Amino acid sequence: MHNDALRSLTVLVYSMGNLLVMISIGIYYALSRPYVGIDLGGGDYWILILAGIEYGTSIMSIIWGAVADHIGRRNIILLAPLGAIPLYFIFKANDPFIFTILAGITYTLWSIGYASSVSAVLIEKGSAGKNFTFYALSGGIGWGLGTSIAWPIYYTLGIEAISIILSLCFGIGYLWQFIRYPREAVYAIKLHPIEIARIGLEKPRYFTLAIIFGTAGFIMGTTILALRLTYNVESVMPALFEFIKPRFFYGIFYGGIPVLVSIPSRFLAGRLVMRYRPYKLYIFSIISYALIIIGMWLSSGWIFIILWLTPIYPFYDTSMYVGASMRVKGMEATASGIVIMAQSIAGLVVSLITALTPLAYTMYILHIILTLFIISILLITYSAKRGKDKSYI
Repeated sequence: MHNDALRSLTVLVYSMGNLLVMISIGIYYALSRPYVGIDLGGGDYWILILAGIEYGTSIMSIIWGAVADHIGRRNIILLAPLGAIPLYFIFKANDPFIFTILAGITYTLWSIGYASSVSAVLIEKGSAGKNFTFYALSGGIGWGLGTSIAWPIYYTLGIEAISIILSLCFGIGYLWQFIRYPREAVYAIKLHPIEIARIGLEKPRYFTLAIIFGTAGFIMGTTILALRLTYNVESVMPALFEFIKPRFFYGIFYGGIPVLVSIPSRFLAGRLVMRYRPYKLYIFSIISYALIIIGMWLSSGWIFIILWLTPIYPFYDTSMYVGASMRVKGMEATASGIVIMAQSIAGLVVSLITALTPLAYTMYILHIILTLFIISILLITYSAKRGKDKSYI
C-alpha cells in the first residue's frame, strides 16, 4: 500500500510538467481558431489546414519513440523545450500560411517530447490506467486553465504577454519532466530503433488504422464546430456581450468548463479501460462522438453548447494510449509514438480532404465525418475478432 501511494505521488509530481505544457497548448488552441479563421481571414479552409498540419507534422513520432526506447526515454525529452521558440513568435504572424508553418514546427517538437514523457506512466501494466489518469488529468487541468485565461490575457495584456507565457510554460514544462522522470522508467532497449519501430508498426496495425480514420473524423468535426462555438456562445447571452467581448468566454466554453465536467469521466475511464479493455472503450467513444457531432450539426444555442461540453474525450484518449501500450509491451515510448503517428496521418488525411473537397457547413461534410467513424469502428472490431489475444485491445 505504501509503495502504491509512493508511486502515485511520483506520477502526480511528474505530471505537473504536463500541466504546464498543456497550459501553453490550451492558450494556443483557444486563440488560434478565431485568430486564424476570423482575424486573419482564413475561414474554414485555413482552420482545417492548420488542424491537419498540427497533427500531420507528428508523423515521425513512432521513429522518435523507437529512438527514445533505444537510447533512453528521458534523454530525448530535452529536444522538446525548443518548441518554446516558434511559440514565442506564432501570434505575431499576420498571415495564415506563416502561422501554420510555426504551428507545424511547434507540434513536431511537442510530439518528440510527448511520446517519451507519457511512456513513463505506462510501464506498469496493472496500473497503467490509473497512472495515465493522473497524467492526463493534469494535462486536462492545464488545458482548461490555458483556454480559460487565453482571451482575457490577450485583451488585457496583449500579444507580448501571450508570447512570453506560451514560451515559458512549454519550455519549463518539458524541462520539469526531464528532471523528474521516474527512475524505474529510465532504461533502454538493445534492439536497433528501426527494429523497434517495425515491431511497433506490425503488432497493432489494424488498431493503428482504426485510430487514423477515427481521429480524422474527430478532427474534421470538432475543428469546424469549434469555430461555430463563438457564435453560439454570443447568441445565448447577447445582452452580456454589449459590455464584454464574446471571446472572453470563448476559451471558458472551449476548454475550461469541458475540463471541469470531464474530471469524473477521466477517473472512470482509467477504471473501465482495465476492466472492459481498450477496444470496447474506443468503440464507445467513437459512437458517442458521432452522435454528438450529428446533434451539434443540427442544433444551435444552448443545445449546441451542452453537446460541446459532453465529456467523451477521456474515454477516447485513454483507450488509444493504454491499448497501444498493452500491445507493444516494454516499448511504451514506441507505443505512444504509434498513437501520435496515427493521429498525425489522420491530420494529413484531413488536409487532403480539405484540399480536394469544396468545403461548406453542409450535410456533405457531415457524411464524410460519419463515414470515417464507421470505417474506424469496423477496423477496430475486425482487429479484436482477428487477434488470438484480445486482452491488449
